[in-house]
Amino acid sequence: MVWGKAGSTGMGDLVKRLTANDPALKSLTILKFRRLDDEDVAQLCEALQANTALQDLTCISHVISCQAAASMGNMLQLNKSLLHLNIGNSKFGDEALTALVDAGLHLNSSLRSWDLEHKGLSQVCVKSIGRVLQQHTALQHLQLSRNAISDAGLQQLCAIPWAALRQVEV
Repeated sequence: MVWGKAGSTGMGDLVKRLTANDPALKSLTILKFRRLDDEDVAQLCEALQANTALQDLTCISHVISCQAAASMGNMLQLNKSLLHLNIGNSKFGDEALTALVDAGLHLNSSLRSWDLEHKGLSQVCVKSIGRVLQQHTALQHLQLSRNAISDAGLQQLCAIPWAALRQVEV
């Protein structure tokens, strides 16, 4: 945990540990006291591309832009160790989710759990989520609660043949 002025500390020390593939760094929660802008996300993603130790990435206190989401999606095409992903706050939204998927989340082969709780999503993103559910062969758990995905949107998701998903929380 980092104490001090909110947003004053970047990702440099964590990027070094991720780049070094620190085996002790298996779970990373980036608190609101850390700065996490598009440049920081790009550095984080570059370090995570070849990292084989980190299994859990959580950064829910930050706005994740479409550009940052796309960086994450590109990284997820190459990363083989992340098992759980929870990124973005309630302003994440449909556009950032679509950027994440379009950039490569659906091509990832390691994620087992994707937490989208309280991400400001609507029925608009159902097509992107469905694309992941159809193609992702490892994803078993999806958290969708506290979003504005309608009953019709949930029915659309349920009509899609899921590759591996076993549990959806709404």
